Amino acid sequence: MMNIPPVTLAVLGLNTYLYLFPAAPVMQVCVSLKQVFEFKGWRRLLLSPLHHADLLHLFFNMAFFLPSGKRLERRLGGAWFVYLLSVFSLLTRLVYLALQAVLTELTQDQSYSTTCAVGFSGVLFALKVLSYQDNPDGESSVMGYTVSNRYATWAELIVIQITTPRASFIGHLAGILVGLLYTAGPLKAIMEICASSKGQQYYNKL
Repeated sequence: MMNIPPVTLAVLGLNTYLYLFPAAPVMQVCVSLKQVFEFKGWRRLLLSPLHHADLLHLFFNMAFFLPSGKRLERRLGGAWFVYLLSVFSLLTRLVYLALQAVLTELTQDQSYSTTCAVGFSGVLFALKVLSYQDNPDGESSVMGYTVSNRYATWAELIVIQITTPRASFIGHLAGILVGLLYTAGPLKAIMEICASSKGQQYYNKL
């Protein structure tokens, strides 16, 4: 416990607490296009990343989060890591809904808009993109196969879907896309501008 930074420890504790004492049943916090837009379930955007379908779901997500969380929190600092997790939690849900909308429109299959997802794995995939960015020319092992860090997250996406067909492919893909928005897109710069603006407003009030 002493080796776990405070934000990472708090995230582990919060997810565990909400598994034991959920804010609402899973079907009332899961996120889908139909539930959020048709039934105005906006709070699902905030609650769904922190709730899990079962104990194994919670265990695997937190087991994967722990090493990434420790490494990234120490590199980025606690305050920025909290900010990052907050933005990633919301954005992964919004991108998930956008992907559902696109797939529903392209296939005319309404089941895409009603598939409801919970769990921290979308955020985890976004964090994985950041972690692999630290050493893009390095290599990682995915199911015993050596893969370039540039493609490791994509390989994990495919492997998890093969080994766990019930896993949310769209949710995991949303996480990768949010991670890429941060590492290769404008998201990091936007977050820095917003943080700088808020900081300036705070000092102006003092």
